[in-house]
Amino acid sequence: MSSLTTSYTSILNCLVLPRINSNMPMSDIDTSTWEFPTDVKLADKDFYKCAPIDILLGVEIFFEILMQGRCDFKGLPVLQNTKLGYILSGKIHQCYVKKYKKQCHSLFIQTDSLNHLLERFWSIEEMNNKVIMTPEERACEEHFQQQTLSRVEYNAKCTNEENGGED
Repeated sequence: MSSLTTSYTSILNCLVLPRINSNMPMSDIDTSTWEFPTDVKLADKDFYKCAPIDILLGVEIFFEILMQGRCDFKGLPVLQNTKLGYILSGKIHQCYVKKYKKQCHSLFIQTDSLNHLLERFWSIEEMNNKVIMTPEERACEEHFQQQTLSRVEYNAKCTNEENGGED
C-alpha cells in the first residue's frame, strides 16, 4: 500500500474480495460549500463520489498511519491527518447528500475457504461416534463386559445374602 500524497508505503497481507461492501458514500455528496485549509491534502480526493471501497484497513495498520493533526468543523465530518493524507470521518448532514436515503452499514465477509473450513468442522463434530474395532479389540471388550457383569451379579448376590436373602 502506498500513499498518493506522501512517500509512505507499507507491505500488507490482504484478503482480496470481489466487493467489500456497498458503494461508499451511497450517493454523491455536495461539497461545494465545504472549505478546508489550503495545506490539507486528502488521501482520497474523490471521497464525495459514490464509488466502490478500495481497501478496508484493519486496526493494526490504522493506528500505524495516524498522525498529529485533527480538524473539527461544525456540521461537517472530522478531518484526521494520516500517513496517507487527510481522511474524513463522521456524520454528514442530509442537506449535503444529493439523493438522500436512510443508510445502514454492515460488514460480512465470507470466503469459500472459510466456509469450507466451517463445514469440515461441523462434519467432524457431528460424526457418528461408533468405534470400529479389530477382532482382537472386540473380543477384549466382550470379555470385559462379561467379567464386569459377572462381578456386578456376584456382588448383588452377596449383598442380597448379607441382607437375609431379600430381593
